[in-house]
Amino acid sequence: MKVIISYFLFFSTILLFSCQTPSQGPKETAVAFASYILSDLTQEAWKLLDSETQNKILLKLNKSTVPGLKPHRLLVTVPQSRDKWSGEKKIELIEENDNTARVRISVGKKMSVILNLLKEKGEWKVSLNIG
Repeated sequence: MKVIISYFLFFSTILLFSCQTPSQGPKETAVAFASYILSDLTQEAWKLLDSETQNKILLKLNKSTVPGLKPHRLLVTVPQSRDKWSGEKKIELIEENDNTARVRISVGKKMSVILNLLKEKGEWKVSLNIG
């Protein structure tokens, strides 16, 4: 029953944020991105990445020896980590200015991630630190 409720909450969040609009703020974009990643909807998560992050992933993909690998498939989480993210989430806007923002998403006291966001063509996009 607990698993069914967790899936319901994930998919409800995804439905709520599935339509990216230019008026969507950094908190909503961060929540949508995290929901897509945790639900293995990597094509949708890919759309919420800034162009620099996408380009870095594409460069890494070009060096890959796996034929036919799609760039969005590099955005995955292992099922064990998904379980740690079930439960009520706290969303906190740490800072925001005209073109950048930082959002913390946490579950309880142990699980937390800070996402950096950039405004690109009027829309908030997630920027990942990829070396």
